[in-house]
Amino acid sequence: MERRHTPGGIVMLSVLALSAGLWRFIVSCYALWFSIRLILFGGAVGREASAGFDLMCLGMFGLLLALAGFAVADALFNLRSWAWQLGIILGALNVLFAGLEVIVALIDPVRGSFPWSAIIGLGINGLLLWYLVQPDICATFAARGAAAEEPGEDR
Repeated sequence: MERRHTPGGIVMLSVLALSAGLWRFIVSCYALWFSIRLILFGGAVGREASAGFDLMCLGMFGLLLALAGFAVADALFNLRSWAWQLGIILGALNVLFAGLEVIVALIDPVRGSFPWSAIIGLGINGLLLWYLVQPDICATFAARGAAAEEPGEDR
């Protein structure tokens, strides 16, 4: 079996997707830890418990996005024909999710610091999306998709 050459830009893209997934994983684990702390020690009712439940939902959704990010990084590195579409969808979801995290962090009275982690995640995922929509990257994955449709090719 012949080893396919992965272009340097795609390797950087997959590393960027992997770093975005890793960052999302770390932030989501922190959100889950903080939400459990708010729910257990913030009181059974009130604003702390409500904020804890909201953070728990965000953390669980973030973990799903992180796992999907790891899958996209692997697919991009191996030049799977479907990786471009999934990368665009996942990048857009991550940008939306990071934007929501920034908004929630800025209006949440329980959290007192600036949402640096969400800003960093927004930047990483923004770079990922920007790179995916470059014409030469689109053409690379379009060519891979056309090659995968030829009979006898197994991708």
